[in-house]
Amino acid sequence: MMGVITLLPILGFAILFARVLGTTVALAMLHAVSAIILTLYVGGLAQLLWWTALAIHVVGVGLLGHALWRASKSDALPQVPTPITILVVCAALIWLVHGDSSYLYYDEYAHWGIYLKEMLALDGFWLANTNAMHPRYPPAAPLWQYLFNVFREPHEGIAYLAQFVLLLTPLLVLWERTSWRHAHWPLLILALCLLAVTNFGLGVSSLYVDHVIGAWFIGTILCFVMDAPASPRIIVYALPLTALALLKESSVAFSLAAAAILGSLVWLRSWNASGRLVSPAFRGLFVIIVITLPPLLSLQMWEWRLDRIGAPADLEAIGRVVSGLAGHSEQVDDERDAEITRRFVEVFSGQQLSNDAVSRQFNAFTYSIRDLFTDHYRLSTLGLFVSFLIWWTALFVFLLRGFERWKWETVAAGVAFTGAAYVTALYFTYRSAGEYGLLLSSYIRYVHTVALPMLIVSFAPLLPAFCSEQEQPWRIAGRPLYMRPFLALLACIGLYVFETPYLRPVFEKNSDIALRKELEPITAAIRLAIGQSSVWLYMPNDLPNGFVGHLLQYLMAPTPTYVERDKSFLDRAPEEALADWSRFDYVWLPTQIDPALAHRFTEISGMPLTDRLFAVSTDESGKTRLSPATPKQ
Repeated sequence: MMGVITLLPILGFAILFARVLGTTVALAMLHAVSAIILTLYVGGLAQLLWWTALAIHVVGVGLLGHALWRASKSDALPQVPTPITILVVCAALIWLVHGDSSYLYYDEYAHWGIYLKEMLALDGFWLANTNAMHPRYPPAAPLWQYLFNVFREPHEGIAYLAQFVLLLTPLLVLWERTSWRHAHWPLLILALCLLAVTNFGLGVSSLYVDHVIGAWFIGTILCFVMDAPASPRIIVYALPLTALALLKESSVAFSLAAAAILGSLVWLRSWNASGRLVSPAFRGLFVIIVITLPPLLSLQMWEWRLDRIGAPADLEAIGRVVSGLAGHSEQVDDERDAEITRRFVEVFSGQQLSNDAVSRQFNAFTYSIRDLFTDHYRLSTLGLFVSFLIWWTALFVFLLRGFERWKWETVAAGVAFTGAAYVTALYFTYRSAGEYGLLLSSYIRYVHTVALPMLIVSFAPLLPAFCSEQEQPWRIAGRPLYMRPFLALLACIGLYVFETPYLRPVFEKNSDIALRKELEPITAAIRLAIGQSSVWLYMPNDLPNGFVGHLLQYLMAPTPTYVERDKSFLDRAPEEALADWSRFDYVWLPTQIDPALAHRFTEISGMPLTDRLFAVSTDESGKTRLSPATPKQ
């Protein structure tokens, strides 16, 4: 229950931010969660992460208790805002369904889950010898999961709960100005968000952050639109922009794009109020500069830390895009590049974006499986952009008027431009990836990062949170018809008909991985025997995507575990193999290998493969030896 209890201090900080900023608790949740993440980040850099998490819990609970005490002294009956009710009820449901769920997807075992296990073991950030596939990823999401797990053993269900709260927090603004007396609004918005995160994300039981990035990108913008903060309070939006930038290497681009949109809204509002063009432009530019400095500085601090501890280079996202734009691809091949372009255009124009029962059986999209889930009536990337253009044109012509039209034109154009720029960057990423680029690996998941905010923002002008004036109804046969709720309901029904969400993963716990159950007792025995000594692991028969090796690294974490998958490793001279082994404390062969490799291993090590775990020792003369060290299970 410790993970669920962590909601209490979070609400305490949200109430504090609401009082200080003079805003609603739902809007304050965005800033409170951001501030908590950044406080943990600073605590981690100062090597005080556990104490920081403890202080957040203690102070947050104290703030909540003080708020409840103040409410008890008031004559007015306290009311729980609809967004907070939605958060608490949905979090409770997620805990009931997925409290016992285990990780299911590749990246959860390759890095996201490893980050959390190592941070809980070290009470600090992961080190240069981390088992994670991407050691240079920013730490915002693992920090948030750490807060929920800090006072207990790592718990995957609690990690899912933390990730769900992180996902829902920026979207709480959608429920502003709604009440249960008009229950159609809260339920319609809930249905919309449910479709968005299941069709254009990996749902509610995943540690992937791509759809979380999309939610924080659009949520920050919509909070700013509703809040319309005065000049001093604008600066507080640097908090969510910094948290957004620390979610993933690529998320800094979305943080900068959101800052540009916020600055444009400041310029537009100043221009509308003063009628002057130049001075508001400088004001908007100043806002952009001020609110982008903290995200960039925070990322630079992370890079400095990684360089200081000797973390290896990891060009997973931005590095490849930059190299592609600069023409530094792995090897120039006009025929291959032309094929990548053809495949990209094919997938861009025809591949369905929404998840379904078939697509959820695969860890990620690749070009070879594109025909397994392509319903031509569903939105493709091209269809998404075309539909977005048509929808917003209709809103501008028939619904939005005056300054409201200019405001939403700015937001919609900014989101669309961000989406187009991101898809273009994806293209250059694949172009710069060599033969790997032909797979268009994870294209659908990456595009979900922009598809989710494009869907959410399309409904925003219709919702009560963003309607500043009472709508005048249309008269049809003498009866009033309020156009905004009618359009919202009609559009939501249309989405459920043509983009029917696959909801089963939301309401059922994740299926178990049989191989994991087989390996868990083995890895537990190995970890007990060697502690956090380093181990070299030989997996020449791993799956093509390397999943078994990553699974073993996850199960072994925080024990530093290096996986060697190259079958030709033992073909080298014995002294070269022994020199590599000398950098580790143990050598482990967890699975059976073919007789030829087993014979070669015996020749090099001088040890028969009657044992699977060997201790590595190097004497004063520099000679490296292996000796049996197989633990009892």
